[in-house]
Formats: sequence, C-alpha cells, structure tokens
Amino acid sequence: SLEIWLCDGLNKVGDLPALESLTVSRCERLKTLANMPALESLHVYRCERLKTLANVPALESLEVEGCGRLQQVSDDHMPDLKRLKLSYLKILKQLPTHLPSLEELDVKNLPNWQITLTFMPCLRKASFETCPKVQTEGLIYALLELAGHGGQVTQLRTLSLKNCR
Repeated sequence: SLEIWLCDGLNKVGDLPALESLTVSRCERLKTLANMPALESLHVYRCERLKTLANVPALESLEVEGCGRLQQVSDDHMPDLKRLKLSYLKILKQLPTHLPSLEELDVKNLPNWQITLTFMPCLRKASFETCPKVQTEGLIYALLELAGHGGQVTQLRTLSLKNCR
C-alpha cells in the first residue's frame, strides 16, 4: 500500500509490480500512472496534469476526481474492475468499453463525456450527474441496450440521473 500527497516534483508513478493499493493526491506535475500489474485499488485526487492511466489489469476499484487533463481511463482490459467512480474530469470523453465485472458506476461532472457503455453485464448500481453532453433518453437507451443480450437482463437495481439533459 502506498499513499502520495502533495509531491509537486513527481511526474510519473509506475513500474511497481507488487503494489496492490495506491492513493495519489494533489501532485501537480504528475502526468502518468502506468505499469502496476498487481494494483487492485487506485484513488487519484486533484492531479491536474495527469493524462494517462495505463496497464493496470488487476484493478478492482478505481476512483479519479479533479484531474482536469485526463484524456482516457485505461482502455486496456480490466476484467476485475468492480467499482468505477469518475468526477470533475474536464476533457474525458469516453469510459473503458469492456468491463465484465463492473458492479458500480458513478459518473459526476464530466462536461465532455459521450455515451460509451458497451459491455457491463454485472452492473448493479449506476449514477450519472451533471453530464451536459448526455441526454437522459440516450443514456436510458444505452442502459437498455446493455440489458438486452439474448433476453438476459442486466443486474442493474439502482439508477440515479441528476442534472442530465
């Protein structure tokens, strides 16, 4: 387990093959988090220059808040990710597309996010708040598309929509 707070000179965290839990907060120059194959829990707060999260295949929980330059959340396969919370990400446009174990999705204040929900068969709880480019009916349609795989219904039990168009 590793916690990093207020390290303004740090620009990369990675190449930690045995690390299982990482929290990074307010590291102004941090641009990359990568190559942590055993990482199960990652929490990143207010790292304004962070652009990329990559090669974190064992993640079970990912929370990213206030990283204004984050362009993409790892598009690598994350088969074990169960919880994804993304908030206050100014330029993020897409979520990872293949999340077979995802149970909880919390998306808040993503001004440029466009609907990209493709494979989330275990999704139980979804919350969407202040995503101005997402129309409510489009989001509901995308969730229904997720549910309709050969007549099987998704595990979705709780859906919260706030301040969407």
